[in-house]
Amino acid sequence: MYIILLVTKSELNRKALAALVEMTPLTWGIDENQIDKFLQKESAEITVDVDILIGR
Repeated sequence: MYIILLVTKSELNRKALAALVEMTPLTWGIDENQIDKFLQKESAEITVDVDILIGR
């Protein structure tokens, strides 16, 4: 078995922020005003931390 550890930071523009808000369950129960306030940002930095397990 192999484990690949990946950590990366990425800058998201407004279009990418809107896509992130739509696809993440973290915003599904959030008030629309909070979402609108978040989407007013020009950009935001996110960190992606992934462990990939490869087994045979």
